[in-house]
Amino acid sequence: MEIILTSWVLGISSLILLALGYTYSILFWIKYIYVKKMLVPMVAIVAFCSGSFYLGPSVSFISLLITGQNISGYLYYILSYVWMPIGTIGIVQMALNVFYPKYQKIAFIFYGIIAVIYWIFMFGFGDAQFQEEQLSQTGELLDISHTGVSLIVTAISLISVLTIDSAGFFLLARKLKKNNMPKKGVRKTFMIGLGWLLFVVSGVMDAMVPPNTVGIIVFVRGLMIVAFNFINLGFWSKPVRLESKS
Repeated sequence: MEIILTSWVLGISSLILLALGYTYSILFWIKYIYVKKMLVPMVAIVAFCSGSFYLGPSVSFISLLITGQNISGYLYYILSYVWMPIGTIGIVQMALNVFYPKYQKIAFIFYGIIAVIYWIFMFGFGDAQFQEEQLSQTGELLDISHTGVSLIVTAISLISVLTIDSAGFFLLARKLKKNNMPKKGVRKTFMIGLGWLLFVVSGVMDAMVPPNTVGIIVFVRGLMIVAFNFINLGFWSKPVRLESKS
């Protein structure tokens, strides 16, 4: 079967992002052996979950290459998004670990409750939580969109990343610069904030890209690859804390 160009772009970029997330996760787990800081495994878990968002399209692309058929929409949905609540909890916990550690427990309970609700609807009412995009020709890679509770939880997750992580690290970088902290720490902190911003923007754009627009798809997936690198490289050296004066 002939695979169309759009499917090649989506499939290969999904495999790259999947591999990138898993590679960073492994590297951070190795780092944790030597640096016993709670922030390190949090980043490792988030890197794994972020890469796993592309597990569904990656598996479907491989299936399309080998069998000429996509996987089922429900399997695609499970493979890609069962990780989302874990990823959201990890992302929020990472930011609070740097900014406001005392709020970590409250945030964990809040997002944990959302996670349980999400999984109940995912496994109990899965068919109502996503919609398969109509395939217009053979050799086209499957794609899905969120509906119902899944759409609501996805929106909460993206808003949380944008307001807590991206805005939080931008503000921290500004404070560090104002307090004449080392430029390397300021750059790393700004890089993390920019990475989370690009993560949200590219994620939203990915869901809105029209089919068969290869140039736009390449641009959006490229943004996500940059976001992955900015976030993980920024966290490779622990972000600087702005110590409060006593």
